[in-house]
Amino acid sequence: AAADDSVTHIYLEFDADEEIVGAVVISTYTVGTAKLTVATDLLADGTVDYVKILTGSGVGADFLASFVGKDAESAASVALTSGAETLTGGVRDMVVWSIEGYEAYLDASENGVVYIVNTNTMKFHEETCSGVPKSEKNKLVYVGYAEDLIAAGYSGCGICKPE
Repeated sequence: AAADDSVTHIYLEFDADEEIVGAVVISTYTVGTAKLTVATDLLADGTVDYVKILTGSGVGADFLASFVGKDAESAASVALTSGAETLTGGVRDMVVWSIEGYEAYLDASENGVVYIVNTNTMKFHEETCSGVPKSEKNKLVYVGYAEDLIAAGYSGCGICKPE
């Protein structure tokens, strides 16, 4: 299923030693006029602990349970529900994207490519930069590469000079 519009947020879960033990990924997926919001709870290794529909309907509990214990490759092969292929295909896509997004975050954070983006000034910063906005307004955490931010119209901060 091709998404007309999708938004994903990753909320990391930590233990008492501040080690990542998993994440909850909230994805909103729109196809035409249908909108669906799905929560995917992931274990530290990136496998699915559970999937829950937050908004929308028409997806059975058995279908959602079929993702438990799966990684991105396995989740991509979960069979769709007959008669609800578009809806269950959208959910399956969102679960796979959630796993891949979490894995990309972990990889990028280990390799030092986590940036703080100010959507108002169109500047991006290294996490420890003194120029990072104090207010949460217009502030996003971006995981990826500086060249992708530059291609999207952002520029590096003059203090930390991320590149």
